[in-house]
Amino acid sequence: MHQSLRSLAVTAITLACVGACDAAPAKPAKIIAMPAADPKADALRDKLGRSVLDTPGVVLPDNHQSLDAAMARRDWTYLTSVVRDPGSAENMMRLLNWERYQTYRGGGYGVTYMYVTTLAMAANSYDKAAAKDPSFAQTARGLRMGALTQLLYTYAVVAVDGVRCADPTAPQAHRDQIAGFTDELRLSVNQLSHQERVTVLMTAVRQEQELAPVRDTDPDLCRGGLDDLSEALESHAERTTTTGPQPGYPGTNVLVPIDPARPPKYSDRALWAVRQEKVRDGLPDALGALIGMTRNK
Repeated sequence: MHQSLRSLAVTAITLACVGACDAAPAKPAKIIAMPAADPKADALRDKLGRSVLDTPGVVLPDNHQSLDAAMARRDWTYLTSVVRDPGSAENMMRLLNWERYQTYRGGGYGVTYMYVTTLAMAANSYDKAAAKDPSFAQTARGLRMGALTQLLYTYAVVAVDGVRCADPTAPQAHRDQIAGFTDELRLSVNQLSHQERVTVLMTAVRQEQELAPVRDTDPDLCRGGLDDLSEALESHAERTTTTGPQPGYPGTNVLVPIDPARPPKYSDRALWAVRQEKVRDGLPDALGALIGMTRNK
């Protein structure tokens, strides 16, 4: 995983691979020039973003322009620091609005993971408040369902968009790197009724379909696989560091910094649509299994 995105994982939750992650990858290709911007996609992106901003009561953080600029330059170090310390409860809720806005504009897995993290933090905060004042319990439950929904959506993004990567171990690495931080949120699904789980699942599935046309290729998702690690070790072995056990990774760990400026490599674009639909078709079952739901076949 991109070094600064890894630090975001320390905040809370996780994402996991769902469906076809271990399937035979398309033949790796050289760096592919991406097509020019699609005016229709741009118009839809603006429409979806506006749908968030036009929701009654939605207020963005005072520093939303700085956040926008950081997103544009993919400054995950700055964005991670904001998520880790959002400040007051009001600022946290405003940050959630901005994260939802960016998610609906087609933000990649880094954005959705930020959104999951902040939702989980907000749910935990309201849970603590509900212990003293039960009137906060409903809000806490709603935030928890929202966090679970966005977690499933994040799984879907990694799975569906991960087929674009030439090195399939890259999206797998992002899943694995933050897998140790899902326990609290995943276990909270036990607090939900069957119907609430259905709502969480189907909302995530519909969201993936709705936002797919505005999700561009995600360079961060396609970095950090075995190819990048091998190259980093060969070129700059002196930059590696050794640590003790990490969440989800017992024993001794060797941290290998990946050059964030290294261009990601993508698989054959001609195969993306077919492979993505194959993954998409399996999402209801794959995501459902993550929250203890299986369908009779």
